[in-house]
Parts: sequence; structure tokens; C-alpha cells
Amino acid sequence: MGGGERGEEMRRNAKKWKELGREAAKEGGSSDNKLKTFVKEIGKKILT
Repeated sequence: MGGGERGEEMRRNAKKWKELGREAAKEGGSSDNKLKTFVKEIGKKILT
């Protein structure tokens, strides 16, 4: 990534997005909830 100010900024941003992704994917996170909702909707369509 390089050094200096720009490299530090990129590392901070990467760390921030890594943590946001983990939060979204964990149990009860936004991605987890959306996936569960999607699966329920597909299940309803299959059963009807």
C-alpha cells in the first residue's frame, strides 16, 4: 500500500470496512437479517 500519510489513510479505511463487514455478517447483523428474510420469502413462493 505504500507508506506515508496516504498509506496510513488506506490502512485505516481498510480496517474500518473490515469491521463493518464483520458486524453486518454476524448473527443479527444487517446482512444476516436480509439473508434470512430472503430465504423466508423464497420458501413462501415455493410452498404456494
